[in-house]
Amino acid sequence: MNVWRRNSGVRTGNRSKKQPGPGFLLETLEPRLCMAVAARQFPRVSLAGPGQVVDRGSDATFTVRLSAAPGAGKTVGINFTTINGGARAGVQYTPTSGRLTFTGLEKEKTIVVPTIANSPNPTGKPDVFSVQLSKAVGLKVVSSKASAMIVAIKPGITVSDVAVPEGNSGTSNAVFEVRLTKSPSKTVTVRYATANDSATTANNDYVATTGILSFLPGEMVKTVSVPVVGNTAPEADKTFTLKLSESKNAPIVKSFGTGFILNDDGDVSDDTLVKPETVLVGDAGNPADASTKLGAVAYTYKIGKTEQTV
Repeated sequence: MNVWRRNSGVRTGNRSKKQPGPGFLLETLEPRLCMAVAARQFPRVSLAGPGQVVDRGSDATFTVRLSAAPGAGKTVGINFTTINGGARAGVQYTPTSGRLTFTGLEKEKTIVVPTIANSPNPTGKPDVFSVQLSKAVGLKVVSSKASAMIVAIKPGITVSDVAVPEGNSGTSNAVFEVRLTKSPSKTVTVRYATANDSATTANNDYVATTGILSFLPGEMVKTVSVPVVGNTAPEADKTFTLKLSESKNAPIVKSFGTGFILNDDGDVSDDTLVKPETVLVGDAGNPADASTKLGAVAYTYKIGKTEQTV
């Protein structure tokens, strides 16, 4: 750091010579006393999430985040490795390690650790393992460890909604899909039955249907067909339901689906368009007006009282 000191002048020989204007002499002070060096601010790095639950055979994912990107032309990095807990590498999960490198505007990376399907679990308790961060370069570590819990998640059962035109005669099928959320390791069974809503079996809107579905290991989708009875009567759309119950080896996640019977013969509210209010035009044989040539009535008929548009 340079410091300037004021000086009034310098004497040379017998004459005193003034500096042209205020003068300063440069003196250099001790650098360690005068220089302040700013500490470099490193991006903070963290391993997201305190823990996660992973289905046995699925991937566990860990997210590594930076508080700020390294910036143009800069690179930072950190190592990672998996660590056994109750779960053992090579038995319940695949050992995984490596180094993550962030450059430029990168702020997030993902670590994927596969778990092993049908791995032994003699205690029946969840298996836990962790991912550990280490050897950071250009980063300040805030959170260096996160865990994952491996469990056997049971498949859940759902049923879809379906819509079908009623048709004019005979029957057409409303086909419901009953699905498992994952492939079962044991045979899954569930009972189903239709139930009335605005559509009823008494009005011959659809045919009552009941039964039991069985999903063998590896099977995930079954269908249930419910006959819908066609007709030509104008009416509103109607609905009925397919309800699931009494499942084994899997819980029911969505217990009923709605069947929509779509009327295709015109709505009952359109009767005023089909049958408008009318008046009788009589006086058959009435001749036309002599000047306009209008008004002749050759026969008796009806005419609508109001204008109708479609």
